[in-house]
Amino acid sequence: LHQPVATYSLLALVALTSYLAFQDLDLAIRTWGFVPAEWPRMAGLTMPTTFFIHGGWPPLPGNAYFPRLTGDNLEDLLGPWRFRWSVAVGASAGPAAPCALLKLRRAPLPILI
Repeated sequence: LHQPVATYSLLALVALTSYLAFQDLDLAIRTWGFVPAEWPRMAGLTMPTTFFIHGGWPPLPGNAYFPRLTGDNLEDLLGPWRFRWSVAVGASAGPAAPCALLKLRRAPLPILI
């Protein structure tokens, strides 16, 4: 088994982007949050970037706990590059799922995952 570098990198990236977003959370959400009615905004980049935005400090430890708990095992199983790819696909597809399932395609407010 190796050190879960991809998992730790992901957690560090989430912590860093969260810290930066918390400097002006409203602006970060308005700029980088996924808005279903405006999905092509920012060239579609708001789909994966909403993965990194949290509604404040309280949800951050809980959202970091699950990847820390399971990420090293998944990284061992998949390898670091496929692990990163699966996180990227999940982060991009994550905002689309509630829109499709709950018919929120025209929702004017950001969805934070």
